[in-house]
Amino acid sequence: MKKFLMFSIILVFGLFFYVPAWAETTDGITSSDYLILGTVEGTGIHFEVADSEYLNVTLDSSETITLRLESVPEMVTMYIEPALAATSTQITVIGFLASTKYYKYEDDYHNLVEFTTDGNGSYSWTQDISQSHLVFIQPRKSTKFIRNDSTGGDCYLIGEWNWSARTCTLTSDVNETIQIDSSYVTLDGNGHTVTGAGTGHGIQVTWKKGVTIKNLTIEGFISGINPLFSTNSTFTGNTISNNIFGIEVVYDSINNTFTGNSISSNNIGIYLDPLSHSNTLSGNTVQYSDRGIYIHSYSNILTDNTTVSNGYGINLGYESSGNTLTNNTASNNSYGIYLGDSSNNILTTNIVSNNRYGIILGDASYSILTNNTVSNNQYGVYIWYFSRDVTLTDNTACNNKLYDFWTDTSISILTESGNKCDKLYGYSINCTPCTPVDITVPSTTATISGYLGINDWYISDVTISLAAVDSDSGVKEIHYNIDGGIANSLISMLNNALDAKNNGNDHESDNIMQAFINYVEAQSGNQISESTADILINAATYIINN
Repeated sequence: MKKFLMFSIILVFGLFFYVPAWAETTDGITSSDYLILGTVEGTGIHFEVADSEYLNVTLDSSETITLRLESVPEMVTMYIEPALAATSTQITVIGFLASTKYYKYEDDYHNLVEFTTDGNGSYSWTQDISQSHLVFIQPRKSTKFIRNDSTGGDCYLIGEWNWSARTCTLTSDVNETIQIDSSYVTLDGNGHTVTGAGTGHGIQVTWKKGVTIKNLTIEGFISGINPLFSTNSTFTGNTISNNIFGIEVVYDSINNTFTGNSISSNNIGIYLDPLSHSNTLSGNTVQYSDRGIYIHSYSNILTDNTTVSNGYGINLGYESSGNTLTNNTASNNSYGIYLGDSSNNILTTNIVSNNRYGIILGDASYSILTNNTVSNNQYGVYIWYFSRDVTLTDNTACNNKLYDFWTDTSISILTESGNKCDKLYGYSINCTPCTPVDITVPSTTATISGYLGINDWYISDVTISLAAVDSDSGVKEIHYNIDGGIANSLISMLNNALDAKNNGNDHESDNIMQAFINYVEAQSGNQISESTADILINAATYIINN
């Protein structure tokens, strides 16, 4: 069985239906189990799905095949691969609605066969197994095709086609899948919405390169955007919500860029399968998902992404290696950044705050953490489960509730230096104390001395003594003003000069303005910047001379 069937397909649709069951102790995470509903896989001739939230189906093959069979809302999906020397097999699927029309696609939306089940909800067909195939069956047909020809394929039905720019710009909303049939074309959503009925893919890009998808709102599909065997494409400025996968990148989709997308309320925000490597994710916002950004591949770059209010903010899963995470923000998630069963990943200058767990390394050897800020989480940096040869330099883990750094006895730290923390639990981590954050307002008292007359009026010069106390960090200096400070004093002098001028007292007005100049000169470089003082003095001099 090829590697993609074992790893990438495992998570293409089924993850939406797992129920994660975390076992915890007072020391933190100890193990995890997954129950995947509606899915069965293996090698043989008979397969049964008995726990689907959609249809419980049975598949029989006349030849031995390797199969992953999934039954998810309004879609039955088969990933079929030959196991022996046969080139074709007879497949029978039982469990559909009786005497009902369905639509069977093979590999993409062009290869369509419409069929009607028999009275037992059964359907049979001859399937090529000389090579691997993706077959999906759904209860409704719906696709628009965009390609580089005189009309842009179906673009003229839903938008405006610019052939020279190879761009389809939507002029209306679309209630079906849009498939891109040519490389180097652009689909500009122009603020319009592509809406599904809980099945299929919003935007399908298969075996294409140089495609741009932008400015779309996509909702109500299995996958909002689904690049398949596609490269060097750009997906930017899209709003993607209420799908199972917001963006699902599978099957050797490499060197693509996903930037500035707003992705929310999907089960998985962005997913990269094991073969879809060397992609760039930048400036995306992912929230309200079970997994915000879920990576199962290598050599990807994640920078300036924001993950908020997810189960997992950023999750690097099985065999994720050589990924670089820089300047990402993970906040208010259950797990901020989680590295599990991965290696050689680099985390630099990420901000991880207000999560339950900040950064977790679970069997994540050769990880490098540098200049990350981990604060106000319940657990800060948690290193466990045979994470070997970890490098920790110049990280700040402060103000976390239970601990800042924790390691178990199975891990080893290759390099550690320059780390800061408040509390230290576990083994091998050395850190210097965090700089305390002073949130206490100094207490200031004023003492007045002079000769007091009647009605609390002073009849002599008054001396005011100020004293400030700060028990946390001490008092550096005291700033004060009287009756609004210097600004009010200058305004008052200008008003007096104006009154004198209006009353015909030019000499008095000039005297006041000269006092104004003297006052500004005295405060130049002190309470008034030198540049501002020059402007005020020149203006006052002009008024006196004119």
